Parts: sequence; C-alpha cells; structure tokens
Amino acid sequence: MLTSIHFLLTYTCTYKCDHCFLYCSPQAKGTFTISQLKQVLEEIKKIRSIDNVYFEGGKPFLFYPLMLEGIRMARAAGLQAGVVTNPYWATSKEDAAFS
Repeated sequence: MLTSIHFLLTYTCTYKCDHCFLYCSPQAKGTFTISQLKQVLEEIKKIRSIDNVYFEGGKPFLFYPLMLEGIRMARAAGLQAGVVTNPYWATSKEDAAFS
C-alpha cells in the first residue's frame, strides 16, 4: 500500500557526491513550481492511504520559499511533511522546529 510521496524539488545541490544516484550538483538545473506542487497534492488527496509527503532533492533548502510553501500546503491537506537533505543547520528556533 502506498503511504508516502517524495517530491524531488530540485536537482540543484550544494555538493556533487559520487554516490548520488540522482546526479545532483551545483550546476544541475530544474525545480518544481508551486503550481505543480498544488496539482500533485490535489491528486494525492484522492489516494486515501497516503499520509506522508517528503520534500527532497538535490538540496531543497536552496529553494527555501518553495519548500516551506510545499510543507504548508501538505499540512493543510492533512498530510505529515518531512524533509530529506544533506546536513543543514537551522539559523533560528523557528526554522529548526519547522524542519
């Protein structure tokens, strides 16, 4: 049963790791749009077994406003939201709690 969806927000990353199966790097291009996120989240709501959404990349924190809006939209749709990323150090308590 499908219980979670992973959004690959971007291929852009702060690193170019040899083990990265997505070939993400600082030079990689492309990102989801808010419109695309809304459309997919509407479809996800139709699949009742899905209760988790993860935002990842690349480095989703490079597109912080997009990632935050995706998390807000997912939570508004009644979904749990998570972030998969390389190490990130929040610069405020609010950011750390939201992550």
